Amino acid sequence: MNRINNNDISVIILAAGEANRLKPLSDYIIKPLIPIAGIPLIIRILNNFIQNRFKKFIILVSKKEELIKNEINNFFKQLKLDLKDIEITYVSQLIPLGMGDAILKTENLIKNHCKEDIPFIVSASDVIFEENIPSILIDAYNSNPKIDFILTYVKSNDPKIANTHGNILIKNEIIKKIIEKPGEKNKISDFYSMPIYLFKQNLFDYIKIISKSIRGEFELQDAIQKMIDDNKIGYAVNILPNDESLQLNQIGKYHITYFKDIILMTSRFLIPGNYKFTNEFPAIIEPVNTIDVVETEESVLIGPNVFIHSNCKIGAFSEITNSILLGNNRIGKNVKIMDSIIGFNVEIPNNCIIENRLILNNKITL
Repeated sequence: MNRINNNDISVIILAAGEANRLKPLSDYIIKPLIPIAGIPLIIRILNNFIQNRFKKFIILVSKKEELIKNEINNFFKQLKLDLKDIEITYVSQLIPLGMGDAILKTENLIKNHCKEDIPFIVSASDVIFEENIPSILIDAYNSNPKIDFILTYVKSNDPKIANTHGNILIKNEIIKKIIEKPGEKNKISDFYSMPIYLFKQNLFDYIKIISKSIRGEFELQDAIQKMIDDNKIGYAVNILPNDESLQLNQIGKYHITYFKDIILMTSRFLIPGNYKFTNEFPAIIEPVNTIDVVETEESVLIGPNVFIHSNCKIGAFSEITNSILLGNNRIGKNVKIMDSIIGFNVEIPNNCIIENRLILNNKITL
């Protein structure tokens, strides 16, 4: 088998899902454009692939296609990248019928642009992996010509992950079984599939023979299990550095399901000392990042794990920890904000305690 290079294959980025578990935030900002330390999810993912020398992209979009196109075009302009070197094709999935259906919509593009023996990569738009993972997938494929697909995974003894992720059984790095969201009582191992994959083109044949799940979707995991049942070889790659195991409630650092995962993932990208304040300088517990200068009054405490977007003001004696301000926020005096996201243009009155909350408007209940 000839070795394939990163620029030989197409990368499918799935950005058409409705993100129901993120509502109402996903009605406010579509999931692919949710900022992680100031940079939209899909831009971080796209840039990671480009840095790994991938050049061909197919992006599955929904009814809000123009929002994603505009953000990606702005990204290329800001970095002064030449679009002639990067091929991006947009495909619509207007009815959310699952990952299997989304991937199947790319079949003609993949087969028309790639030789039959060239695989492709699939990534969700809510997973941010370590920078070298895309190249690791290609290296793994090149090392074993018998591989039909590669799944990435994390290891964790947190049983709650079984409610939100595919559970896989692995033996000697070969995948023996996959169950979509089995629940805590029915999990089969401590290994959980993450939504970044490499497939041979025979995946399309297996998607065509699966039925809709109870959720009314064509589940990619069902097609993968049919491949396993048909003795196709699936290889497993740990998405974590140094084969680490995720601790309790830490899956959100790599894959966003709920709004608090955005705070967790943001914490991965915070740079110590990257902040600007005016007036009374606050007490800082690193890491804390700001986009622009933040106006602070006396005796303010900020951190750890705080990201503040543009045009924000924080009143005296207030404290902000493990939280995100999305911009143009006015935080009153003697306010405590913990483990929360405060939306654009939201003002928090004096003497509020905000904990474990997503606040997208100014109707604050004390």
